Amino acid sequence: MITRLPSPHGRKCRGLALAFILSPCCFAALLGAEPEKPAFVLAGDTTGPGAGATASGGPEEKDGSGVSADADDSIVSMGAFKVGLGHYIEASSAASMKVEVPLMNLPFTVQGLNAAFLKDVNSSRLEDSFGYVVGLTKSGSTANSFSLRGFSAAGSNLQSVQIDGLPGLSSRFASPPTVAVERMEVLKGPTSVLYGQGNPGGLLNIVTKSPQGKSQTVLSGYVSSYAGRTSGLGDAVGWTASFDTTGPIAASKHWFFRVIGSYE
Repeated sequence: MITRLPSPHGRKCRGLALAFILSPCCFAALLGAEPEKPAFVLAGDTTGPGAGATASGGPEEKDGSGVSADADDSIVSMGAFKVGLGHYIEASSAASMKVEVPLMNLPFTVQGLNAAFLKDVNSSRLEDSFGYVVGLTKSGSTANSFSLRGFSAAGSNLQSVQIDGLPGLSSRFASPPTVAVERMEVLKGPTSVLYGQGNPGGLLNIVTKSPQGKSQTVLSGYVSSYAGRTSGLGDAVGWTASFDTTGPIAASKHWFFRVIGSYE
């Protein structure tokens, strides 16, 4: 520390005084002795003085190898596990590029609803699932009676609904059933570069189910009724029956088939 010395006669003095403040560690260093270490240790410290003492003040118990009896050096092995995307989430889409591309690599906004989701929400037709897609609303009873991002797709042009990336709707009457749908992909935004003239808001791409190598047959049926101003519960009854069968044609499993039917 450096201070200015006051003059005894009231005048300024140009001399300087140096004051040294030495700690006990500094005195020990000047005398050549090792400074004294603190007599306490932090929790978990096994190197400082007092580390071998227990909380009761006694020495820590050790075995013949010098290792603490409380130490557990056993190795814990964990089984392999797989991180999935979820039951309703698809990792890729074929609507935006007409080939299967991971969703992270797409320059478009794509939202998909797979067969598991359509089954769990009991959606017999595609229009029943429109409310689960952001920006997609139903506007009528035909296949293309919907609005996407505020643009209506209704009319005689069926380009806004694709089947496996191609114009495949044979009729615009009634929304397509979901019994043969593997997933529905909603491609949002202009798509004229890939699909020609269409709705600026986007389009729907229906990915159909493909034959499987394992034989299986699924039968399903639904019965519905409703009550309104003009009819009571049970007066108007509707029902739907469908079947889905697939498997290999021969034992060699080089050819596969799939037959899907539905009646309302």
